[in-house]
Amino acid sequence: MTKIKNKATGELCDVDSTYADRIKQKVTIYLKHGNGKIDTIPLETLMKEYEVAPELSTVSTTKTVDDLEVGDECYEVCGSLVMKMRWIDGAGQIERRAVGDIVLTKEEAERKLARRKAKVILERDTKQFKPSKKNNWEYWTVYFDPRLNEGLDVTSNFGFDGTLPFATREDAEASIKAHPKEWKIYLGVE
Repeated sequence: MTKIKNKATGELCDVDSTYADRIKQKVTIYLKHGNGKIDTIPLETLMKEYEVAPELSTVSTTKTVDDLEVGDECYEVCGSLVMKMRWIDGAGQIERRAVGDIVLTKEEAERKLARRKAKVILERDTKQFKPSKKNNWEYWTVYFDPRLNEGLDVTSNFGFDGTLPFATREDAEASIKAHPKEWKIYLGVE
């Protein structure tokens, strides 16, 4: 939420929401005061009488890959490599960014690559099992629980969409035993 300060009184308010009337070409700002009261003011008044208090605002100013500008340094996960590059805003880069291959930091690229490698290893453990109507859509999967000794456990298909499915509990447990590090990387806990 954006915090603004009244230039005359120093009072801090939150910009709660805005409303744009396209017919009247008028923008109304809804301000939430410290006491919870909400007032409406026209945009023109906001511009004249208030200033943004960025040090108190909770609007994120963190740069993302969508904020890359020509010449910015970024990293690409390309096959089994992490490559440092400069953003040129080319069609190929835009497409690779759209599928998650371009990131801001080397560390992020290395994590992404490690997760992809771990997934390939773990998918082999599933023995290409796919839940289907034939098996009542049932499957087993691995999840992370920090309360457990190693953190990894097996459960049946209770709302774990997007996980790697196993035909049996034994197959899933064998995968944990054979590849605990890969599971933690895949699940994002290491």
